Amino acid sequence: MTFCSEIPLFTKENKDGMYRTDTYYLSKIICDIPISCVLAMLYPAIGYYFIGFNPEFSRYLTALLIMALVSQTALGAGYIISVILPRLEHADAGINILLFPLLIFGGFFLSIGSVPTYLQWLADLSWFKYGYEMFMINQWYGVSYIQCNTNFSESSDCIFDGAEVLSTASIYPGDFWIAFGCLIILTIAFRVIAFLCLLLRTYRNE
Repeated sequence: MTFCSEIPLFTKENKDGMYRTDTYYLSKIICDIPISCVLAMLYPAIGYYFIGFNPEFSRYLTALLIMALVSQTALGAGYIISVILPRLEHADAGINILLFPLLIFGGFFLSIGSVPTYLQWLADLSWFKYGYEMFMINQWYGVSYIQCNTNFSESSDCIFDGAEVLSTASIYPGDFWIAFGCLIILTIAFRVIAFLCLLLRTYRNE
């Protein structure tokens, strides 16, 4: 809720001609980038190996970068909500309404391949989906053997390698860079939309 507490002060100072809207907005998002990235990477940086993810160091670094990129996309959506709904209680409600469908169609609760065609646009706007795909590929791609439970029997399901894990989730290794590109596009698009909303708000207050 980046702008919620700052909108009244920004509106007053902007009216007084202290700075332009683009100057304020750019300085704000640039200052937010390092802080938000560090905070987003803090949990996986500490918990990655404790959780038991793929132990390759390159995959550890990739996981940190994925988390940082997902956080930037989510932050962009937060910019939009906090500009449109500058009161904190309204913004909290708005972000919950936004997150629920994006989370449902993000791959955690509903397989990516089973999303109905008429709701595919919701999945395409979900940064959860792209982050999930990238994390899954980072974790399982190239894993040639998965040890089954000792209680495995002919009648039970057992997945033997990483490719099968990804296929079961309707994720393919080539999706990694597609998901990466989509997150970049969403990150930029959300920030541009938030800026246009802030600009419109400024003109209305003049």
